[in-house]
Order: sequence, then C-alpha cells, then structure tokens
Amino acid sequence: LIVSLIVLQLKSLVKAANVIFKVYGGMTHSSSQQEMMDVKQFIDILIHQINCCHYKALCRLTPASL
Repeated sequence: LIVSLIVLQLKSLVKAANVIFKVYGGMTHSSSQQEMMDVKQFIDILIHQINCCHYKALCRLTPASL
C-alpha cells in the first residue's frame, strides 16, 4: 500500500509516537462509525490540551474524565 509508505515517511519526520495509522475494513472512499469516533476522540484530546494551556486547573482532568 502506498499509504503505508507515506506513514513510514511521516514517522521518520516527526516523533513516531505522535503518528497513529489505522486501517478501517470494508471502506473505499467513505467513512465508518469507528473512524468518526476515533476522529472525535482525537479532537477531544486536542481541545483538552489547548484548554490546559489556558486554564491550568483543567490540567488535572483527562479527556476520559470529562
């Protein structure tokens, strides 16, 4: 898969722990419910990190506890 090569290249350019590659079965050019849930979780984590920068009291919270 060409996308696997892209992921390997991306991991070589940035901290590999920050790159998560997932394959969702049965899909062509659409999305699945699981993919959308993963995107939501990713956005929730980013929002939490942004809020931590602005409101130090929130840093004790985790996305799972929100």
